[in-house]
Order: sequence, then C-alpha cells, then structure tokens
Amino acid sequence: MSGKDSLRGYVFQTIISVIKALSDDSWEYVSIEPSTPEDKVDIIWTGVDESLVCQQVKSSTTNFGKPEIIRWIEGIINDVPTSNEYQLILVGTIATGVESFINDITKKQKGFSTGSQLLDDNLSKISAEIIPFKPDFMEAVITNEVSRFLSGENFQLPHSSHQLIAGGLIYQFFQFSIFEKRIHRTAVAELMIDWAKSNYQREFGAYTHSRNLLLSCYTSNGTWENTFSCTPLILDLFKISYFHKGIKEVFAAFQDAISYELPARKTDIPLPDASPFPINLMKERTRPAEFDKDQKDFVSTRLKLYFDIEPPPDFFNVGELNWTIPTLTTMLTNGNSYEGTEDEKKKNEYLRKLYFRLKEIDELVKCINCIESFFALPVAIRNMGSFDEDIKLEIKIPNNIQVLTAENLYIPEDEDVLESLMDNDFLFKSLVQPSNSVVSEYPDTLPFTYMKMPSTSLHYFRPELKYMKSVFKRAAESIFDNKLFTDRPGFTVLKYTFRQLNPHQSVFLPTYLFLKSEKPFAIEYNITSKHTLKVTTETLNISPITQNKDRRSLYERLIYNNETSPQ
Repeated sequence: MSGKDSLRGYVFQTIISVIKALSDDSWEYVSIEPSTPEDKVDIIWTGVDESLVCQQVKSSTTNFGKPEIIRWIEGIINDVPTSNEYQLILVGTIATGVESFINDITKKQKGFSTGSQLLDDNLSKISAEIIPFKPDFMEAVITNEVSRFLSGENFQLPHSSHQLIAGGLIYQFFQFSIFEKRIHRTAVAELMIDWAKSNYQREFGAYTHSRNLLLSCYTSNGTWENTFSCTPLILDLFKISYFHKGIKEVFAAFQDAISYELPARKTDIPLPDASPFPINLMKERTRPAEFDKDQKDFVSTRLKLYFDIEPPPDFFNVGELNWTIPTLTTMLTNGNSYEGTEDEKKKNEYLRKLYFRLKEIDELVKCINCIESFFALPVAIRNMGSFDEDIKLEIKIPNNIQVLTAENLYIPEDEDVLESLMDNDFLFKSLVQPSNSVVSEYPDTLPFTYMKMPSTSLHYFRPELKYMKSVFKRAAESIFDNKLFTDRPGFTVLKYTFRQLNPHQSVFLPTYLFLKSEKPFAIEYNITSKHTLKVTTETLNISPITQNKDRRSLYERLIYNNETSPQ
C-alpha cells in the first residue's frame, strides 16, 4: 500500500469514528488505532456494560471482492475473539455479486454460509457496511450531526461554524488515534460546547470552564490522597449501652448460678411410647431440665471467648429438676413449668438467664465483627470549581473485592438487641464519616424513625423479631444511601447522588466505603453533574493494612477503651 493510500485510510477511519461518535448513543468509550495482538482492529467501541464492538475500516478506489471481505472479518475475529460484535466498514465500491453477499450477512438467514467456518460460527456477531467513496459527503454528514447536537443544546450558530467544528473534531480524533487515547463519550460533547463557547463569546458571553469534581481519601493528617493505606474501623464498644447492661447481667447470672452446688441427675425420665398419631398438644409431657450438649458448649465457649471465664465441671448440674412441656393452653398463658426443689429451680433460672444474655451478646458481636472485618475508606467528593448540582458518582470495584452494604450487614437475631441498637443509634452513627473543618458530613441522609410494635403476652408467638429485622434493614439502607449493581462484567458498581456542591466544598460519602481484600487493589470512579459535561474518570489505589486489627477480648475492649479509627 502506498503512502497516499495509507493516509487516505487513516482519514476515512477517523471520519467514520466521528460519525458514529455523534450519531450512536450506545457507546461509552472509543479507542482509535488501539493496541491489539494482531493489529487488525481500527476502532474499539466500549458500551456501558463493558461490551465491545470491534471495527475495521477499509477504503479503496477499486472494487472490493468477497475473498477480501472474508479475510478482513476473519482477521478482526482472530485479533479480539472476546468481542461482542465485529463490523467491517467498506468505503468505496464493490464487485458484482458482492452486494448480495453483504446483504445475506446482514439478514443472517438460516442455512446461509459465508464459505468460512470462522465467520459462520460468529455470524450473529458480524456485519458489513458499504459507504460511498465521497469525502465531501461524509464531512457533510458530520457537519449535520454537529448541527443536530448543538441545536439540542440550544446553541444557534451559523452553518459555517458547524463546518469548522466538524473539521476540528476530525483533527481531534486523528490526534486520538496517534496517541492511542481512550475517550469517554461526554468528552466529545464537551469539546464541541467548549469550542462553541470559547470561539463565539459574543453570542454566549464570557465563558470559562471552572468546574472540576474529584473523589479522594481524606486522611487523619488532614491531607487528600489518591493512594491510600486503609485499616478496619474499630468500633468504640464503650458507647454501646446494651453491652453494659448485658455484661452486668451475665456476671450476675454467672455468680448466682455458681453459688448453687447441685448434684448431677441420678434418675432417668422415661420417654413416652411411640405413637403413630400427631403430638397431643392438650397433654402435658415431662423432660429433664438440664441443658443439652449444644447449650452447654455454647455457654462455655462464649464465657471463655468474651470474658476468659471457665465454668467448673458441675456448673450445669440442676439435680432432679424436670421441665413440663406446656400444653396449648399453658403455652398461650404461663409458658414453661418446672418441677423440683427451690434451689434447683433457682439455679435453672440463673443458667437460662445466663444463656439468653450470652445469646444476645453473641448476636451483637456478630454484627460488630461483620463491620470490623472490612477496611474503612474515608472517601469524600470535592468540588474544586464553581457551584454544581445533581451530581452522580459511580464507583467501580473489582468483583473479587467484597463490599459492605445494607444487603450483607449482619442483622442480629434478637429483638431486644435490635431495639437497643435502633434506640441508641450508635452502630449506624459509627458507620458515618463525621464532619470536620475541611469536609462536611453527607447532608442528604433522611432521618429514620420507626413505630415500636406493642408487646405481646404470648410466650411462644412473638412477631417482634421479624418486624425489628425489617426495621433494621430499612435503617441500614437509609444510612448507606447508595445503589448497588452487579450487572457489569468484572465489577461491583456503587452509585451515589449529591443534590449540590458549593464552590470548593468537600462532602463525605454517606458512610465509610467498606471493602475487604488481602491484596492492594484499584477502584475506578466516574462523576457527572448537571452543569459539567466533562466526565471525571479517575482511579483510587488502595492498600489494606491488617496489623491494626483489635484482637483483645470483648471484656478487655470494654474495660480498656481505646477507640481506633481509619488512618
């Protein structure tokens, strides 16, 4: 191919890319002359869903033949086999009979064969298009698209101005191809508006592009960083009032239970005869009142884990105490009934109180551990320019990185714990990044209120837990105040909205950004707004630090309070 032919090919390739950029809304990024393994692809269009469209543009003053078309399409398929679509753009004329071949490719009728197994296997992905070899015609198409776009933006300029902007776009896209630059679609729109406003100030008044939206990590030293070493958020348990109440009751119940030294059971309670009929809920049945193995193991392990207490071997003995399984009538009124001495009943009462208090604390600890298993990023959005509004932030996180959201925050399986957390509100307040002299707290979180469900006297039918779990879930959704999407291949996407940002204002996200990873990683973000066509697309580089994890026991953390925050 001569130098003249090569130059002509680059020009047409550039013009084709500009036409699609202006007339097609399905793309998010475009790369002209991208680096590919076999260098057979001229243009790659990337969709919002990360789908790829690979194009090759061929121009010639002689007729295109069928063998060439097959060879070129095979080339781009082999070059990028993961592409979702392959397009061959032919600028010029075609040989006799080739038009029907191209039409058959477009129609993709059953039984049609291209003569190439590779093309037949990818027939649903391929297309070919013929464009007349008329540079003036194609430039006119670009000019018309520029006119259509600017009119849609309420810019009324002379036709000659549209031609100049069209020529500028062709030149700019030619530059993109030289430097292999990947361009976002709104950057093209911004180019046209900037050119219009900068060169026609008499029509639009003085114009300066002064908006710049960024996302950064705010460190405890008061600096902004795009490369950040993050640590877990260690909650100050001293501020959770339920811990104090629960722990006092655990110690009291343990001391009361251990004060009763009772022997192990000596008599066996015979099991009722097997019956083919359903259980008679109107007939009382008697069972030993001792804890079963699972209950004993639970109490022993939690006492050791949380309080470094080991109960003695006879700790769970309750003598000959029996439990009368309630009938349907007593189930609705009196609850459990026990038969034995007063000492046996008292020790059983303290043991069961100890068990249930430990269950409550265990549920609360599960929720705390869930949060503290993630690294906490103190992330804020910054407006480095003039007033802006309707700001949309999209954060793309590799899908091998776990993200804490309202969906996977552990919800305690105890209504008293949930009610305490809702009333105290400490847990949710701990997830929020507090304001300081530099960064404002997220202003748009709606206050969350709930109606307490009236208590019921029924011992076994308690609807409060289901209700309180739903309340807790809604409260978490209100605090996190984001939308999560998993439909992007390879990414988890978080979306946030900010109503407005004043000039040079910085605002934290609704909560810390909670992520889990053992290795350094990068997250990409995009920011758009009402008054800025430019899309900010940047990256934050994150390195987890694990040595700061608080490994003290629950009791040590409560007694020796030492709050730790992300640095």
